[in-house]
Amino acid sequence: MTRRYERVEVITGVAARRRWNAAEKLRIVGELARPGATVSSVARAHGVHSSLLFKWRRLAREGALGPAPDDAFSIVPIRLLAEPSLPPTTDERAVADDAADPATGMTVEIALPNGCVLRVPAGIDAARLRRLVTVLKSAG
Repeated sequence: MTRRYERVEVITGVAARRRWNAAEKLRIVGELARPGATVSSVARAHGVHSSLLFKWRRLAREGALGPAPDDAFSIVPIRLLAEPSLPPTTDERAVADDAADPATGMTVEIALPNGCVLRVPAGIDAARLRRLVTVLKSAG
């Protein structure tokens, strides 16, 4: 008596290439801002390669994925500059005085990738700042 065995293969994982829309990419990249989140852990959770998350994060910084949804985190590059050695002009002083935080007198200047520059008080509410940045990013 001979026994016949059939070979069975079990394939796990995604069978076809997954297509992610911009909103999904922004949502996944936004998860990287959670405390303790790492690129590899977020990539594993969504079944993508970590290099893809690095690419999506770069595209989000450049604004190529569009404006971030209101409930998602937005990544904006910030660069600290030294105080200018020349005194500001009258117009610049007036703008700086208007934008200064009354409590500290400090102003934050944010240059967006589309060329818009935003000057806000250092103590601005995060939700208000997010709305301003979203509007300016979509305006450019």
